[in-house]
Amino acid sequence: AAGDIVLPAATYALSIGTGQMHTCVLLGGVVVNNSNVLCWGGNGDGQCGHGGGTTGGTSDTVPARLAPINFFVNGLIEAARSICVGATHTCVVTATSRAVVCFGSNTVGEAGGDDGHNVVDVGGAAAAVACGRRHTCALRATDNRVVCFGSHVVGELGVDVDGLLLNTRGRIPADIGPVPDIGATSSPGAPTV
Repeated sequence: AAGDIVLPAATYALSIGTGQMHTCVLLGGVVVNNSNVLCWGGNGDGQCGHGGGTTGGTSDTVPARLAPINFFVNGLIEAARSICVGATHTCVVTATSRAVVCFGSNTVGEAGGDDGHNVVDVGGAAAAVACGRRHTCALRATDNRVVCFGSHVVGELGVDVDGLLLNTRGRIPADIGPVPDIGATSSPGAPTV
């Protein structure tokens, strides 16, 4: 039977995302130590951001028993301003530096780097991030351009790259070569079609 999810005391959900076997919420209310993302469910690849890293973390299905996730950017803990959830990876845009931080499965580069929490270089501060099944795209706040990384099996990165090794682990935007930006703007803040 469906029921209300119990979140940590004095918090509430601002947004929610669901993956293949995990769920994450961006918390509002009284958060401790800038930790305002909580994930639960399957964590075999570390997509919930807690316990055991990306090679076999623990799972829990009761959010109130879990600690919210810390995101370290340049040695400081930052809160998240937005979240996205892929099949077995999760990404956030941090509130202060607007960095993209991803964790979980990275078999085709969908988490943008090595195992663990990756601060992904998207070429500037991010306004938003969106996760697909095995790829991620970020919208840069500085110029309203889109940068994507991860699987490119059916063109989900939006680039024409001959000979791209689709299953090479650790693909990050710079590894793909000169990635053309999608959605260039004619003037700041005004996307063109």
